[in-house]
Amino acid sequence: MDKLCSLLFCFFFCVQLAAAQVRFVSLVPGAETSFQFGNCRQELSYLENSKYLNLEGGVYSLQVSVGGEESISKRLGFGRSERAIIVALGNPGLSPSAGFFHRMKVRFEGQGHAFKENYAVQATVLRGSAYLDPTKAYLRILHGATATVPLTIHCGSQKTSLKYAQATDFLPVEPGEQEVEMSPQNTSAPLLTRTLNLPAGTITYLMLARDDRGKGKLGTLVFTDSRSEPTDR
Repeated sequence: MDKLCSLLFCFFFCVQLAAAQVRFVSLVPGAETSFQFGNCRQELSYLENSKYLNLEGGVYSLQVSVGGEESISKRLGFGRSERAIIVALGNPGLSPSAGFFHRMKVRFEGQGHAFKENYAVQATVLRGSAYLDPTKAYLRILHGATATVPLTIHCGSQKTSLKYAQATDFLPVEPGEQEVEMSPQNTSAPLLTRTLNLPAGTITYLMLARDDRGKGKLGTLVFTDSRSEPTDR
């Protein structure tokens, strides 16, 4: 009996480790954002994130509604043991332009052009890394601030540039307190500076957003991701 219990424990433990994990983030101002992902439903406010959801690897249907109106419907695939963050960003009530030149750009550049051009609500997926050095801290930044110029990011020895709806790679930095400075490209005056405590062996996410259709205050969402983080089942 003891041997059987041990085998069952190992089986369920391995299944838990092999499960894909997905969490949700809303950078959409002005209304509640609803994520319907397979059989899971999450309601999030502006600058709010969920816990991780465990699920089997496979293809799932994603619907994102803002203020009760569906904005996004797409299918996403996840592998076993994969971690991913689904981020909704943009301004509610906007839709892509329908002019001839716009349609030509969409045809040759992809539908993403339409959404980035006028900041309609879209979803981006940040997928996990296969290997992270446990002696380092990692920082990842997403530019979700509508009507905001491309930014130059400085943190320690790291320097990178971001356009709207883009995210940095996993930036390795020394653990401890680090200053993150974000400036408009080609300028030295910082638009925003944050001091963050970055523990070793973790990933800290810093996400930027702006309310009032890009005319309001620049907001940030910061959270730290570690392998020991609790999940929703």
